[in-house]
Amino acid sequence: MKTPIGSSLPRPLRAFAAVALSLAALAAGTGSASAYVSPAAAEHAAERGAGWFESNQQASGDLGSDWAMTALAAVGLNAADVRTSLLDASAQDFYLDEWQVGGPGGAATDAARGILAGDAGGIQASRLSTASDATRSNLVARLAELFDGTQIGSPGLLNDDIFGVIALQQVGAPQVLLQRLVDGLRTSQLADGGWSWNASPGATPDIDMTGSALAAFCAAGVKPDDPDLQQALALLHSVQDPATGGFVAPPPFGIGVNTDTTAWVASGLVQCGIDPQAPEWTTGAGKTPLDYLVSMQRPDGHFDWTAEYGGGAFETYSAVRPLVGVPFSTAAPTRLDGSSSAVRPAPEVADGTTVPVTLVIDHGPGSGDVRMCRVDVADGSGLGSFLAAAETASTPAGCVSGFATGAGGTAVATLDGVAETAEYGWRVKVDGGPAAMTTGEPIGFGDLVFLQYAAKVADPGPAPKVEVPPLRPAEAGAPAPRPRIALDGPASWSEDGVRQALRCPRGLGAAGCRGVISVRFRARRGGQLQGGGSTAYAVESGERRVVAIAPRAALRKRVARGGRLKLRLTAATRAEDGGIALTRAKRFLAG
Repeated sequence: MKTPIGSSLPRPLRAFAAVALSLAALAAGTGSASAYVSPAAAEHAAERGAGWFESNQQASGDLGSDWAMTALAAVGLNAADVRTSLLDASAQDFYLDEWQVGGPGGAATDAARGILAGDAGGIQASRLSTASDATRSNLVARLAELFDGTQIGSPGLLNDDIFGVIALQQVGAPQVLLQRLVDGLRTSQLADGGWSWNASPGATPDIDMTGSALAAFCAAGVKPDDPDLQQALALLHSVQDPATGGFVAPPPFGIGVNTDTTAWVASGLVQCGIDPQAPEWTTGAGKTPLDYLVSMQRPDGHFDWTAEYGGGAFETYSAVRPLVGVPFSTAAPTRLDGSSSAVRPAPEVADGTTVPVTLVIDHGPGSGDVRMCRVDVADGSGLGSFLAAAETASTPAGCVSGFATGAGGTAVATLDGVAETAEYGWRVKVDGGPAAMTTGEPIGFGDLVFLQYAAKVADPGPAPKVEVPPLRPAEAGAPAPRPRIALDGPASWSEDGVRQALRCPRGLGAAGCRGVISVRFRARRGGQLQGGGSTAYAVESGERRVVAIAPRAALRKRVARGGRLKLRLTAATRAEDGGIALTRAKRFLAG
């Protein structure tokens, strides 16, 4: 029998950000009263969801997904306290060991996921190991080396920028950097107020990604009354399901109302300090987003995807967090013994070991340039040695093109042609410490160094106008591969509709392949393509499953006429980072 350590002990819960608003609405007898999920009920559902991860934990410490550590933290349970027995590894042990060997993945979204999951699990994502490969040692520096001055990772993707902002805010990155990334996201907002997971102007709005973009904006300090966010909130209102309170995912991922979409939107609302059970998020039927989430929980504690399709890890950790007022992650909670550190100590570093460090530079209002890069430097370096390393080699290249330090090498006199004046100068902040004009702090393992050109006096004049040498970003690699379902074999017709076998690749973990398959056809030769129906699928990694695409009346009518019919099938598979991979194929139904 599994007996997770501490599973029967009380767990301190993070306070729900908007409980006061909900209680006020309940006391006032608003329309939400009949369906209102009380804080106690939401807490109970969240604890049951986190308990499902505990009860399914492997002896190795594996929870099935590193994101599960965010669900544990949301209910006040540290991943270091979750193990199947005193002799077995904890969840924290498992994921730290796994990341030290291979990292959470090489894409920007993998680094962001590692930061968010690791921070919740008490793992220092910037101090995983002393490996030279940042994907196994410093996930913040990994994001830094993928920043081109405007966006992170692939220019064709938005999910890496969205989750990059959320992750960087979690580790205390400077607000000016987060705002620069959000400025880039503003330019990719679609006409209806939403965002897609990709940067194409012709992309279809994606409600999941719109919810996460909402979280990114508010993480960067944008207020909900911002015009762009008001437009996004209006879109989200328009896709809230009146009957259930959940949110609908429209085509091409047209699953309808579902747990994933509802949880991501609710997480965005929570990040912005908006109560998901406030009157404006209560439908005419008296339902709220939390009502829908609670309705999707099953007796063993996990959450299903929809009323028709089962769920698992993805749905469960996504739902647990907003139920207790946590957006996409939270800090590691207190240990159960009350004395052990909530955050695992960093590995020991030998003197002089070269380690990746994150450098953020704000060249001030006279240049408008904000940059972030990775610098490899000997642990314990002084400011001058650190800047020399950044000038010699950084990723992206050109992060520092020239500098001079003041007396003693503890202050910046000139950086990239921006020089100290009587009114303006360079402030230095090392790893969350106080900003100062001088620093004697050693720089090294896992640090984030922030250099900002700012006013030294009250009411300064305009900052000097300076053209800063540009970064030289490395060529972007191909986007990371996404789960992509395979259409295996021919299609056939039955009373249930078009039947098609789907095969999910191996190695995708608990999430497997989840998505929607749709069919289009021509009613007559030369006619317009028209929709013939769609259905959702969920196929475990390495498995094959036959699904039936429920047909629309027009497709039934065309099939009844007989003759050979060409079908165009499109399967949209959702990845954990919100991206969608499309698989298209042509199939024939024999006459």
